[in-house]
Amino acid sequence: MFKVILIALVVLLLAATIALAANDWCFSVSFRGPGYDEESGVTAPGARERVVVAITHGRVASDRGSGFRDQLKKVLASMPAQSGLIGYQVRKQVFGDKIWTLSAWVDKLSLERFVASSVHAEAMASGTTASDFFHYAEVELPARELPISWDRATEFLRAHAYPEMQ
Repeated sequence: MFKVILIALVVLLLAATIALAANDWCFSVSFRGPGYDEESGVTAPGARERVVVAITHGRVASDRGSGFRDQLKKVLASMPAQSGLIGYQVRKQVFGDKIWTLSAWVDKLSLERFVASSVHAEAMASGTTASDFFHYAEVELPARELPISWDRATEFLRAHAYPEMQ
């Protein structure tokens, strides 16, 4: 009987460890876009020494997952045609509900045009983007620092997220 209990505890502990680790497993789309080349760096026309980077982090409502994926596909498909876009990347938990996005723009006006675009407005109005939290940060960086790591993006979110979204 003792062996059965011990084995059950070991299995339970192993399952809990895997579940906790799985929360950190993420699928990520590497930084890409019409204004970025891995070898040359930022190539976008109109890009200056400093660029605007928008970072989001949210939780997708479990009952809205398929709607969110549909909206995300539409937004991502539109990205190459967005004026002033340098590049973007997306990160999603494999076994969780958290999502991060990052996009880099030649200037704030280009970012504002994207936010006002019909595809982005439709995605935001759909109600599929975030359930109980959504963080947004916008920072200016030297263009030569692109792309930035997810660790650095998370630091920017902690330091610069808009107060009403924290």
